Amino acid sequence: MRFDAVHALKDDSERHFLIELAETVRNKLSGQNVHLMLENEANQVHVLERSQGRAKYYDAQWDDDFHNALHVLLTGEDEGYYRAFADKPLEHLARSLTEGFAYQGEVFPLHGKPRGEPSAHLPPEATIVFAQNHDQIGNRAFGERLSKLVSPEKLSQTLALVLLSPHIPLLFMGEEAAADTPFLFFADWGGEAAELTREGRRKEFAHFKAFSTPEMRARIPDPCDEKTFQASKLDWTRIDRTPASTEFRVLTVQLLKIRREKNRAADQARFRFVSTKVAGRGCTLGRPGCPLADRGDDKAELCAFVPPGCGAEDLQHEEERNQRRDCYVMDRSCRMRRPKPQPIRNKLDLTDRAQVRLVKKRLRLSDAELTSIVGRIGNSISAISKEAALQRASALPKPAKVPPAPVIASAAASEPATDRGRGDRADILTD
Repeated sequence: MRFDAVHALKDDSERHFLIELAETVRNKLSGQNVHLMLENEANQVHVLERSQGRAKYYDAQWDDDFHNALHVLLTGEDEGYYRAFADKPLEHLARSLTEGFAYQGEVFPLHGKPRGEPSAHLPPEATIVFAQNHDQIGNRAFGERLSKLVSPEKLSQTLALVLLSPHIPLLFMGEEAAADTPFLFFADWGGEAAELTREGRRKEFAHFKAFSTPEMRARIPDPCDEKTFQASKLDWTRIDRTPASTEFRVLTVQLLKIRREKNRAADQARFRFVSTKVAGRGCTLGRPGCPLADRGDDKAELCAFVPPGCGAEDLQHEEERNQRRDCYVMDRSCRMRRPKPQPIRNKLDLTDRAQVRLVKKRLRLSDAELTSIVGRIGNSISAISKEAALQRASALPKPAKVPPAPVIASAAASEPATDRGRGDRADILTD
């Protein structure tokens, strides 16, 4: 169940209505799976707190910070509430991915006062991320979807970012097929209410440059006109005939498959900052151990992320990185690409935990064995590899000496070698 715009609830009582509501629902439906979700512009984290691994009150909140930062990054729009994310959208997006919300008590430019509460301790499933929803599309003057605002490449990479994040992903109707029909603001009021809705809707856009004159605002569709409602309906017949929509649906299925296979409950690790390139560049994110996360990329503006559940250490292997598609990179122009292979350095740096972990795994060495070898022969990885191979060979049990069998002259001794003992060796053949 989703509770809309709870930030508008004004309750100064000792026990807030939201808390009382959640406790009542959970007590009445004890033993059942109950999912309570919020839309809460105030980013009030205390209603999302956990107890013994379960939500005390509400399971998750729609993450508008994630959407707003992503939208600015994708479109460059900076009016209205997007203005609060326009100064550094990549950083806001990175913080939303790693910590839940972009604003966690900082002054919000549109309000001039602090907004939000610290959220980094919450699990990823406490926030719901999306690139589109009914509010964000319907609040636009002409109800344009992202498919009308950005390139197909950006659209597909945005879908990957949402579906492969460790948070709960949300898709708006038709988004899985890159639908381009508008979703307009509509209502079914009549009489005076209809007139007030129409004029109120148009006044909301008066401070936007594109609607600075009455003539421009008159173009905004009438919310109470039947045509506005009809124009907002998905045309599945058209979608099914469009090759691009078919391709996008295939991509959606592929991404959901990756999420299902990689997003095991035991691996619900949130992204975290592991290095930053924020001085006019970008941010590098990822799970510890990912080569991008550990080393970054000085030549690109990066927002790197790894789907939860993938083995971070496995991504260190050059040959596996070439074969697997678990590590993605999103730059400021919203292109997604897999990282270029990075060969292992030939000198082992014992302070580089990721490199040490990789070498130990490849050479099957314990901490003590690796330290001992480095102490004796130095930090050349090729030399360490040879020494480890020699150690493994010397540790193998030596074969017992067997006295030679007596040579017995017989007819069999003169048979061709290819014909002898076939029946005795048949058990080693496999198919």
